[in-house]
Amino acid sequence: MQDIEILELEVPEQPLAGTSNVPPMFAPHRAINLDGVLCCAQRTERRREQLAGIILKALTELVAQVVLWSVGSADADRHVGDTRFLVITLNTGSGTDAYVQIWSAPFESLVMEVGPGNRRDALLQAFADGIREPLLDRGFAIGGAADNYEKVLPPPSVKDAVRIAREILAILLDVLKYDGHTDLAYRFHQASILEDSHVLTSIDRQTLCKLMQRWGFEATLSTDVSTVIKVSSWELKFQLQLAVPNPERTSNFREIHCFANFTSPANEATSIAEKVNGRPYLMKAHVTTLPGALQQKIRLSVGINLAGGVTLDHIRAQIVEFLHAVRRLQP
Repeated sequence: MQDIEILELEVPEQPLAGTSNVPPMFAPHRAINLDGVLCCAQRTERRREQLAGIILKALTELVAQVVLWSVGSADADRHVGDTRFLVITLNTGSGTDAYVQIWSAPFESLVMEVGPGNRRDALLQAFADGIREPLLDRGFAIGGAADNYEKVLPPPSVKDAVRIAREILAILLDVLKYDGHTDLAYRFHQASILEDSHVLTSIDRQTLCKLMQRWGFEATLSTDVSTVIKVSSWELKFQLQLAVPNPERTSNFREIHCFANFTSPANEATSIAEKVNGRPYLMKAHVTTLPGALQQKIRLSVGINLAGGVTLDHIRAQIVEFLHAVRRLQP
């Protein structure tokens, strides 16, 4: 694996509001992938103190680059969906591939993960059982999509980088029993839904749900349809559905469709639909006759196309305009 030079990072005593605590190349909205080695394999045995002396400084700098974000609260919306993670991998003395990972996003809790956790393979499960008690004692529990050992920490401050790095080091040396006979490798990754120009061309469901919550809506992921978000604004309930997958990012979609339903007397529904559909506006109306023919359901919809590049302000404005229109049309 290729060695990558680790950038020197000055960690101030106190964070400076509105200033960058990370090198310019780690500024948000840049896609970054780095691979390197924290400690090279050596045949001669090294004591714990020697390994700690080799690893800790560089590890602390890497951790700081992951957890410190140059993002002010005024720009919080523009950084929903920004993520960084650091994975440190090793091959243990028993031949098992193990890792420690931290995952970070602006203003969110830090997730620390140790693997392997629960596995079907008997050898991997035996190793996971052997590290279970020391990890449980450190506050970990089996969780997450991969069924690994996981712990959630409060959003880190500047001073937390050293503490987090020391905890990772202790797990590597005391729990996973890294002894220096194999490379201790790392991978650093940063991703963003926005480009440097602050526009996005596609979005995933979880990020859109977080944005809706940040904008003051009650929003939850639908458990029935994997592309739908259920939203309410005061008494008005509506849905957002993602469409047109992005072939370059399979979890992302290039269109957001807004839907809202309400009932109306049969003699009024048709005129409302004609009023909507007769205007040169993106919103459309569809009428369905309900059993008994006394009431009709009106379904209002509008689509937001992201493919050409849009800002978050544009998405929010389109959704708010849609809700205003729905409220005006409701009988």
